[in-house]
Amino acid sequence: MPDVSELIAALTAATDQMEDAARGEDWELVAHLQKRRRVLIESLSERLAQEPLTEDESERIETIRQQESLVAALANARLEELRQVLAEFPEVQTPRLSRMERAYRDGMG
Repeated sequence: MPDVSELIAALTAATDQMEDAARGEDWELVAHLQKRRRVLIESLSERLAQEPLTEDESERIETIRQQESLVAALANARLEELRQVLAEFPEVQTPRLSRMERAYRDGMG
C-alpha cells in the first residue's frame, strides 16, 4: 500500500487535472477524476488513521482543498448559467379546456 506522501502526490496530480478540466469546462472529465480522487481520499483517510500528517503534507492537503473550492465555484457558475438558459426557454402552452368542455369530455368518457 502506498504511504501517505505517495497518496497525497497522486491526489495532487488528480486534483490538478480536475482543476484544468473544470477551467476547460470538460465536466465529464471532472466527474471521472472525482471518482478517482474518491478512491485516493478513502485510502488516504485509512492511512491517516495510522499515522499523522507532517507539516508539509498538511500544507499540500490545504492546497488541494483550495483547488476543490475553485472547482466547486466553477461548477456552481456553470449550473447557474444552465438555469438561466432553461429559464429562457419558452413555456409550452397546453390547451386548457373550459369547465364546460371538461364536463362534456368527462361525461362522455
